[in-house]
Amino acid sequence: MTQADYRYQESRDVWQDHNHRQEIEHDLINRKTTWGLTGQTILFAAYGVTLGTLGNSSFNKANDFRKVVALAGLLIAAITFCGVLAIINSKRLSWKQYREYYKEKALPVPLGKKPLQWGVNTPNTYLTLAPDALLPLIFGGAWLCLLLHTHLLGRQHLNASTTHRADNARQNIRSGTLRRPSSLAIRTRIAAGTRAQARPAAVAERHGRGGSHAA
Repeated sequence: MTQADYRYQESRDVWQDHNHRQEIEHDLINRKTTWGLTGQTILFAAYGVTLGTLGNSSFNKANDFRKVVALAGLLIAAITFCGVLAIINSKRLSWKQYREYYKEKALPVPLGKKPLQWGVNTPNTYLTLAPDALLPLIFGGAWLCLLLHTHLLGRQHLNASTTHRADNARQNIRSGTLRRPSSLAIRTRIAAGTRAQARPAAVAERHGRGGSHAA
């Protein structure tokens, strides 16, 4: 093997190592995106099931559950975004390291003396990685809107319940269910109280008379 063949083989080995590292990082992106989408799907389904309790007596419990689901979805979106962003940065750092190496070494055929691109083309790679980074942000924004909507639903339900109770109380008063006592009932209660007070005095008077006759 000549010196040129040795240099070419070395360049090919480094090139394969570079591609292998890029593939590993991309597999990690796919794994995090897949797990993130799976978790978001389950949480969206759980949130949707609880929407059937609107107007029911169990609304408060379901609304609390919706808040927990929305917070969990928001946290998963934030964690997925940070993880994907870190892996994309790792891919970029790896590419920059090999680019510095190939500034002095020629790239394998057919690239030759061209600068090492990130993927096929560096700008195109940035565009293709954009959905991986933006998808968790979209889910996070959706969960934030749902969390706000859930909070507003809770306040509306509380206001509606308060108004309903006040309306029922007014209706009961109008229908006579909670009417004030009449004047006859008041006089009857006063007379009953007077008799109750007079009874002990009459008993004491009888005892007094009985004692005087005995003497």
